[in-house]
Amino acid sequence: MNVDYTKMSQDDLMRMVTLIFPCLNQDLLKSAAARAIYFIKEPGKGLGTELFEAIIPLTPQTAVESIIVDSLDMPTKVFLTWRDDKHYRGWHCPGKFMLIGESFRDVIIRTLKDELGVKVKRIKETPVSYSRTDSRGHTAGTIYLVVPDVDPLESLEGEGKKWFSYIPCDTLEHHKEFIKRAIPTMRKNKIEEEVARRNFTRTNLCRG
Repeated sequence: MNVDYTKMSQDDLMRMVTLIFPCLNQDLLKSAAARAIYFIKEPGKGLGTELFEAIIPLTPQTAVESIIVDSLDMPTKVFLTWRDDKHYRGWHCPGKFMLIGESFRDVIIRTLKDELGVKVKRIKETPVSYSRTDSRGHTAGTIYLVVPDVDPLESLEGEGKKWFSYIPCDTLEHHKEFIKRAIPTMRKNKIEEEVARRNFTRTNLCRG
């Protein structure tokens, strides 16, 4: 029976593809995926969450992390935002994955605009880079110190963003390392006692 696929709805086509793919061996599956990717237009606008999360477990993606500071020369504070999703939960430095055609500076500008609503005033590359695999997939990244043109608190509403003169206990572990390596003086600063989730006792506090 001949089927006119051009007359099928998008939902029906997707259901058919979903049934066919598991029947293919790995070589045919890779070939089919490659042919599908060729039809994606304007990759510079991003892949979309579903496709991105399907690709990152298969091939490393490049991230650019921005440590927002009050000064490039002698930073004493870092600006962190709270993240709570299926991959991470805790304070973190803003960052984004590089899109096709972007420079590192382009990614930083996009990050500050999208996540903080501010512009870039000064940027300083650090010697810190990383390659790590977690529940999402494999990420390779580089770290920059960034001074915004205005205080992000002036442009952001709600909770979940704050300037810190120390590294909070519930900062994402790999972001703690980013900050410590990029700003060595933060290691020497005494970590202020913090009741991060309200009911911590003195013995629960994280130091160092």
